[in-house]
Amino acid sequence: MLAKLIHRGPDGSGILLDKHAALAHCRLAIIDLETGRQPMTVNDGNLALVYNGEIYNYRELRKELASHGIRFRTESDTEVILHTYHVHGSAGFSRLRGMFAFALWDRQQSKAMLVRDSMGIKPLFYHITDGRRLIFASEAKAILPGMEHKSALDTNSLHLLLNFRYLPGDKTMFTGIRQLPPGHILYWNSNDGHHLESFTTQQSVTVDDPLEILADSVKAHLTADVEVGAYLSGGMDSAAVVALASRYIPVRTFTLDVGDDPAETANAARTAEILGVKNHSYRTSDITLQMIRSLLWHLEAPKINAWQSRLRIICSVMSEVR
Repeated sequence: MLAKLIHRGPDGSGILLDKHAALAHCRLAIIDLETGRQPMTVNDGNLALVYNGEIYNYRELRKELASHGIRFRTESDTEVILHTYHVHGSAGFSRLRGMFAFALWDRQQSKAMLVRDSMGIKPLFYHITDGRRLIFASEAKAILPGMEHKSALDTNSLHLLLNFRYLPGDKTMFTGIRQLPPGHILYWNSNDGHHLESFTTQQSVTVDDPLEILADSVKAHLTADVEVGAYLSGGMDSAAVVALASRYIPVRTFTLDVGDDPAETANAARTAEILGVKNHSYRTSDITLQMIRSLLWHLEAPKINAWQSRLRIICSVMSEVR
């Protein structure tokens, strides 16, 4: 399972084996590059976490937790999640501002929790076996090796994809595999099975000015111990984000010319010039059948356009997906 996810995290990997739980993680280091390794444990190993994402208000939460007598071993947002749960229980997850998907193992209560941010930015897939084992991963392909029965293409999901151009709700392209819905916690233990609960992130902005709200959000997203870049198209949305981000840090921007707008690259370059940021432009090559196979392998829950020629290619490739 871990080998299927190596491409998600080139900066290290780790495995934790407990009596009733096994956690594995591939890391892409953004915050606390040295001591933020996962799986991470606290409280003498009674709480363990694997986590994908970023908590933008972790420094504020860290100060509050310190006032409760919590002593930290790392500078990471990962440890903040663990201690937030230790102090506030699962109700504390509503305090997390960010994009995240994580699995938290509470050894003392023999309880696992899968948690996904309220916008569903980070992916989280799961499968529950006939023996009530919970298997989860950031990508569905990593679950396949752990399933008791071979998965197949979910034809109902294919029908939804071709009609809506995306997969609604908890649907995936694989039978027996579901996505955790955004803003939900899946609780599991071997005796009682599992159940889902929703949660809402606490409101962090109190102003009404849309520009102030956008500026606050952009500033929060710049939290990192590595360089932050930005996508820059020829439109106004990304231009507004880059303009606000460049108030706080030097920003390098990136433009992908996919050929649907002849002026995309030129407009992005001109926007970068006006904003005084460096722009890197790349042009995609022509789409081939092999490229679509590769894209589907990575996307797993693709969004598609309605061009009939491409639909025929995509459908032929989906029939081969396992």
